[in-house]
Amino acid sequence: MYISAELQEAFEESKTTIACFGDGEMTVADHCLQVATAIHYNKSPTVQLYKRDLVVMAIYHDAWVREGPPGKDGHGEHAFHHLSGRLHPHVTQVLRDHTQMEAAVRLKDLSEFPISIRGLMSFFDKIDRQTTHKNGWPQLPLQFFVEAGYLTFGTSPRPFENWMSLNSTLVWAAPSMWIERTPVLLAQKLGLFESFGLPPVEVRISDGGPELLAMVARGEAHVGEIGLFPFAKYASQTPIEKRACSLVGSTFIQQLDHYLVGPPGSTAGVTALKGKRVGILSDGSCDSYLLTAALNSAGLGKDTVTTVPLGAHYGKTGALMMVDGAFLVEPSLSQAEEQGQASVLIKASTLFPKFQWGALFASNTLQKQEKHLQQILAVYAEACYLMHQAVSGQAPHILDKVLSLGPDCFDVAPEIFQKALLRDIGTWQLSWKNVDYQGADVCVDIMQKLGELEQPLVAKDLFNVPGVDHDSSQGYGHNMSRL
Repeated sequence: MYISAELQEAFEESKTTIACFGDGEMTVADHCLQVATAIHYNKSPTVQLYKRDLVVMAIYHDAWVREGPPGKDGHGEHAFHHLSGRLHPHVTQVLRDHTQMEAAVRLKDLSEFPISIRGLMSFFDKIDRQTTHKNGWPQLPLQFFVEAGYLTFGTSPRPFENWMSLNSTLVWAAPSMWIERTPVLLAQKLGLFESFGLPPVEVRISDGGPELLAMVARGEAHVGEIGLFPFAKYASQTPIEKRACSLVGSTFIQQLDHYLVGPPGSTAGVTALKGKRVGILSDGSCDSYLLTAALNSAGLGKDTVTTVPLGAHYGKTGALMMVDGAFLVEPSLSQAEEQGQASVLIKASTLFPKFQWGALFASNTLQKQEKHLQQILAVYAEACYLMHQAVSGQAPHILDKVLSLGPDCFDVAPEIFQKALLRDIGTWQLSWKNVDYQGADVCVDIMQKLGELEQPLVAKDLFNVPGVDHDSSQGYGHNMSRL
């Protein structure tokens, strides 16, 4: 990430500023580098997802501290101003609030903060409070972080364009972290975007569909994946000329590969959750609508359960300690089964066998760059093809790279990740062009019946698939072509 002159100057000054919260010998720069070093060596999947941004934030989080107690000089807000738009919004929010969160963490009451950042807040606060002695923790020099690729001083060699981020990168956004992210993560690992002449890609998880669409509206995301439910609601609320993006194809998870689970040994189907607490990603996210549909199928109303927004905890086995049931997706489902933590109550696709679940979106700005958008979609197609070849045994030289994503990104062992990939490989849609418009109509119809759409929609009008005649109907199928 390219660092501004203001950030550089603030850090240089912090080298001679004794930290008022330290041992009297530690400078602010010592403290910042100790925090950054601890994050650099942390191997947890949550930190891996945000690592670059967390490290950069740590290096500059106290750069404007002067004399006086932390929090009195607005230094978090000052650093936030300089890094906003360059780091993930969750990370910059932690930066802005880090001087106010210590008391909340100590009291174990983070209710005033969004659930999407509470895990990051607790993680950062613990390190921030512990690194108060000059020689107390390992401390890598600033030059290490430059050589490791976290920081770059000077001007980007790639001219900034309005379809890139302020970091001269392409931001691929998605509402949650599950198996649907595998192609883009594999493309990153294999360097496919760069091989197509594209800028480096940052993957940003928004913790919800409405939250993702807000990121796009702010210009913080350019392309990625989203579910049909939140996008349909967004489209019904927003005139087409004011929408920040449109759908450009299908993700490889085209069907509803979502599994509603309950406590281990549950055998009563959806009715096992009556009167229980059920986890969802966020209010208005896809699974909140799926839950209502599942309850209706069993003759139950949505008020028969209490929904709990899980945010960053969604889809993870640890969330099952917070609720009685939830939708699980792979690889967390295979992990939960392996650990005896849950039983499948219903697979969502049994409710709606014909369904266009996930879609690729592109911002209006990126869609004007037709060549670049076609390249991005070609990378996605190539990654899907290589993933399928590897998991089906036809490309063993790629399999290790695919399976390494299990521990690196999802906190599951390679063998669990392989089991997860194999569970639904037969229904993967490997051609992003092959949108199931009839299945998309099913989604829109569900939303209309639930009273969630402010105006009628035609599903096909939500899509603008490059290179495909908009008036031609793409039938449902599993096209194994690479494009």
